[in-house]
Amino acid sequence: MKKLFATMRPIASAALRVAMIVGIMTGPVYAVAMMKAGEANRVSGAGLVLYVSLERA
Repeated sequence: MKKLFATMRPIASAALRVAMIVGIMTGPVYAVAMMKAGEANRVSGAGLVLYVSLERA
């Protein structure tokens, strides 16, 4: 049982680091997108492409 925990510790640590980095990188983008979602839909150009891409995901 000790060997299992010794093996899983680095994997769990790496997974936690990846999750934190992804959250830090995508959090502000998500916050801005949610803030803009409340406004009127005045999207055009590259913003429209981004909006449609986010809607499909």
